[in-house]
Amino acid sequence: MLEKDAMIEKMQLQLGKQRHTIEWLKTDPRIQLSASRRSQSHQDDGFSEAEEDSKVYQLESQISKLFAQLKEAEKVNEQQAQRIESRKAANNKLMQALKHMKRKLDDEANSGVHHMLQDIQHKYIRLESDKNDLSAAMDKVQGELETLRGEKEALEASYKSSCAQIQSLEGLLAEKDLKLQDIDAQIRKQQLYIKDLEMDYKVMSKMDLKGSEREQMQRILARKNDDLIALESKCKQYAGELDFIRRQTQGSENDSAATKRLFSLIDVDQVHSQVLKVECKAQAVSRMMSMIEDGNHRDIQALLVDLDNAPIPSYTLTSEAEGKQRILMSLMESQTLLDNLSHQLANALARNLGAQCAMQ
Repeated sequence: MLEKDAMIEKMQLQLGKQRHTIEWLKTDPRIQLSASRRSQSHQDDGFSEAEEDSKVYQLESQISKLFAQLKEAEKVNEQQAQRIESRKAANNKLMQALKHMKRKLDDEANSGVHHMLQDIQHKYIRLESDKNDLSAAMDKVQGELETLRGEKEALEASYKSSCAQIQSLEGLLAEKDLKLQDIDAQIRKQQLYIKDLEMDYKVMSKMDLKGSEREQMQRILARKNDDLIALESKCKQYAGELDFIRRQTQGSENDSAATKRLFSLIDVDQVHSQVLKVECKAQAVSRMMSMIEDGNHRDIQALLVDLDNAPIPSYTLTSEAEGKQRILMSLMESQTLLDNLSHQLANALARNLGAQCAMQ
């Protein structure tokens, strides 16, 4: 704009100089003297008419060129004047638009929207801080989960070794059962044999036997009774060992199952509650931003009051897989809400900054 003004002033100066030159040429005594001399040459002096005509032709051609330049300069001046007028009209419209925007910004500043935007910005920053805290908590829980996975792997290895031991004990138990069955069969045989001996003893007691034969039969009967007592004690010992093996097997299975259920659910439930808190806050702030963009300023104060006291839904997790699925869905919903809120807040701040620059 300044360059065009300087160009217009320069052309106006040139136009003034050309006009001054033309006026000077019109009033130049030398030109008038040459004209009078030319007229007198025809009358008195007898100068050469061809030379005078050539000089006059040159002067006239110069004057015509000056007049052509003058007209061209006037056209350029008119064009520049028209451009200046159009620039002035555009500047007037721009000033009117700026004044209108300034009045609107003053009205919005007086209505408290600017303070609400600042409050939303502070709440967004606090929500980002909560998100960072939650991320740190998630990292901590992830580390604990890694530790628990290591413990789980160790327990699985122990469980596998216990299963192998149980299988070996079951094999031993089967062997003991077979031995017990053999011992029961031997006991039954011994009992039948003892009954036969008792019958024989009764019969022999009625018979007239010699003393040596009777003593021999009594010794055989006592030895068989001792064998029967030894077999009964072994049977009781094997039965006790079988009961101990069964109790040990059942205890190992129950302990491994309880240990596997003990870890995961408590930690997953705590993480799930924290994720639900973040999701509720993100939904509240997103509703607040939508109200501000739609112009519903009446319900924002109530929403600000209820933001920190909003009830958090609670779920009872029944399994680790359900807890992981709910946490993943809640985190995805919170991430979507935070991304939309960040975009809306950036647009609002950009409009506010543009309005402040226009006012300045």
